[in-house]
Amino acid sequence: MRVEYVNVYAVTRLYGGPEEGGWWYDAGEPVKSTAVRLGRGPALARRWNDYLNREGGPNDGVDLGSVCCRGPLLEAFFEDHPAAAWPTEKPFYE
Repeated sequence: MRVEYVNVYAVTRLYGGPEEGGWWYDAGEPVKSTAVRLGRGPALARRWNDYLNREGGPNDGVDLGSVCCRGPLLEAFFEDHPAAAWPTEKPFYE
């Protein structure tokens, strides 16, 4: 039986380097991983994100790229594996 997961991460934006005037990348640390029945994952991830991003919610409607962002934001993803930190290696500028 195949299982799907709704994984919640604390997502933050990290400085990648000075190339081309500076670049940034996103990184996620696992907060919660929930196994769900096949087919329920996408809708459940959307509902979690609606809750997390609403005004007054945990992210208070702030976007990760906003100057108002004061730290990691919570974000839910529909995935086929339990939550794991990403990226596994720091990306490099090409």
